Amino acid sequence: EHNTIRYLNYWLKSIKYHSPGANVMLVGTHLDSVKESVSDVKRDLDHVDSVLAMIVYPKMKTQKEAVKMKNAFDAANKFAKKLETEASNAAGSRKLNVLKDGDKRLFFAVDLSSVNKTVAAVRKKLDEAAPQQDFFAKSVPIKWMQFLDQMLANGENWLEATKVKECAEETLKGSENIEKEMTSALEMLHELGYIIYITNLKSFRGFVITNPQWLVDATTKIMYSEDVQKFDKEEALKSNLADDVKAGLDHGLISRDFMNFLWGETDTPFFHQILRTKLVD
Repeated sequence: EHNTIRYLNYWLKSIKYHSPGANVMLVGTHLDSVKESVSDVKRDLDHVDSVLAMIVYPKMKTQKEAVKMKNAFDAANKFAKKLETEASNAAGSRKLNVLKDGDKRLFFAVDLSSVNKTVAAVRKKLDEAAPQQDFFAKSVPIKWMQFLDQMLANGENWLEATKVKECAEETLKGSENIEKEMTSALEMLHELGYIIYITNLKSFRGFVITNPQWLVDATTKIMYSEDVQKFDKEEALKSNLADDVKAGLDHGLISRDFMNFLWGETDTPFFHQILRTKLVD
């Protein structure tokens, strides 16, 4: 449990730091795998909720008496309202808005064995929350969308900075400062999830990933086990990579040859730098 709390604490704080004000929905899956009585399941869910409350509302850590309460969320909710009252509306305010399961918990316990009311509750909350987001009704200049279309028209998963600039010069004509408007457009499109605009990798600064899902799929190829593999193991063995596959499965070590097999020689340097920055450094 200690490691789980550390894991949740790390990721929730990361979201709070990198995307202040973002709405977060926490979903606990495999409720159907819990083989306990209804009362025991409720007790476990309440315990998970109290742990989340301590992470989401940090001052709960010093309120031991609140944690011991049967319904720790009541105390956490009071503290949340206090935060909302005291928090500054400044853009730099570090707030984490967790979408709640009605008035009950900070997370959604979901049974994935079938389409049921637990799944419906998640969908309902998403439908309710989406129109309330600042970006939902935000006006976007037509030429910014033309800029996006131009980048996507290349058919590549990622574009070098020079190519991105060419697309901007083609679609943002008439702008007083094309460079400045290009940056503003890229930052907004990145925030909305249409693209990934790279600014923190020295060798790839200004690059744009036009297909974010491609990056996710490529990254998951090295997050594998015997049960879940995102690459063709048989093909890897035919390519004389048996030792490389074993090193990956047994020790989490990936060779350059295996990287080239998974991603291709052209994309490997790009992914290698991404992984070093995001997962190692």
